[in-house]
Amino acid sequence: MPLVGDRTTAALVALPAVWAGLAVRWWAVRTLGTHFRATIDVRDDQPVIRTGPYRYVRHPSYTGGLLAVAGAATVLNDVPAWLVLTGSTLAALLYRIHTEDTILIHHLGPDYTDYAATTPRLIPRVW
Repeated sequence: MPLVGDRTTAALVALPAVWAGLAVRWWAVRTLGTHFRATIDVRDDQPVIRTGPYRYVRHPSYTGGLLAVAGAATVLNDVPAWLVLTGSTLAALLYRIHTEDTILIHHLGPDYTDYAATTPRLIPRVW
């Protein structure tokens, strides 16, 4: 079952999404600077980052990654494949976001709790 017309249309839709997702992810990592870690790890001197993409969502690297995966899955131009790839990525990210938020609240305390109360997790102005 095609997702968006033919393969050319799928690619024209998908590639900008992939590039935008990678750009958001890069911006997030660059904004964190030396505080970036691939694993969930909080340094003693780590502040709550509220600049760059972190003004809009708490986990912009994951937002960018999800957008890139959704775009890449769109290239396949197949609804079931898109649902499986994007859905499984989203499920993994939701688990990681929950774990990461729990750890950040524990280590950063009220400053992160206040930030979390006013900044969406993954989608600007939504959630």
